[in-house]
Amino acid sequence: MGITKIRASFNLFTSLCLDQSLLSCGLGSLRLAKLSLIALVVGLALFGVSSVQAGILKVGASPLPQAQILEFIKPKLAEQGVQLEIVEFNDYIQPNIAMMEKNLDASIHQTYPLLNFFNDDRETNLVAMADLYISPMGLYSKSVSSLDDLSEGATVAFSNQIAIGGRSLLLLQQQGLIELRDPSYPLSNRSDVISNPYHLKFSIYDTDLLPTVLPDVDLAAISTSNALAAGLNPVKDSLARESDDTNYIMVLTTRPDLVDSLDIQLLTQALTSPETKKFIGSLYDGALIPVTGNSHEYPVIPHSLEYSENRNENYHGYGKIPGVTTQDGYY
Repeated sequence: MGITKIRASFNLFTSLCLDQSLLSCGLGSLRLAKLSLIALVVGLALFGVSSVQAGILKVGASPLPQAQILEFIKPKLAEQGVQLEIVEFNDYIQPNIAMMEKNLDASIHQTYPLLNFFNDDRETNLVAMADLYISPMGLYSKSVSSLDDLSEGATVAFSNQIAIGGRSLLLLQQQGLIELRDPSYPLSNRSDVISNPYHLKFSIYDTDLLPTVLPDVDLAAISTSNALAAGLNPVKDSLARESDDTNYIMVLTTRPDLVDSLDIQLLTQALTSPETKKFIGSLYDGALIPVTGNSHEYPVIPHSLEYSENRNENYHGYGKIPGVTTQDGYY
């Protein structure tokens, strides 16, 4: 029995016997109500659902495209008794903090590496509920129309947030522009670049500022969310994008105490439905790639002391760069 049927059984039971005294219910209605209640209890036991009371569900998202996806499933959840409240963020760390402080119930703003880094760095235990889609990062430029046209010593901008900065360096490596000490490590920083044949110069900025600095740099690594917010088309405007074979999968995240709640189960069901995946695939000329199944085996990356020292030394070596933040989670 699906979760929707469980809720339907519960609604049937309440409509039959809670609007009037059970004593006034006919025998047939009472039997049906009993059967509905039994179905409800069995269904909850099978699914491990801890509560049947649906209410307001606060879910974090970036304005584009995640808030659009949540708006798409909002009517369906409303039919099931869940009032979805979409809370928009322009930051990758604050939604996780809000979840841990119980100001947010879930979020769809991040990938596995960012989630794993946050959990390790903050000693938290946020949970990935479901894989949603791949949102390839892209390389953008206002000064060249091809990576082949980059001149020696070109300036490349990327995010000062560690997990996103590491992703940017992996993309540069994928395009043959640099070589990293560990070619697959998602938290690499500039000190991990062991080969830089084009003598690229690196500048780091707050993630949401990257589109605005395009006129001042030769190349910028920009996430799909930030590109869309700036009016860029990730498919048509990027010079290169990440391959589809990536562990940077957007995930639905929640707190451990909400994993078995009915509302979170319904949210998970709605976000992973065939209808939602079709909608995701239709957005922005195919800029987003829906995924099927879950990839929860992605390894946790320890935030080692050696890496912390490299990060701090690397930052101070570059001096004060406009837009740079040095709080936890940043270079």
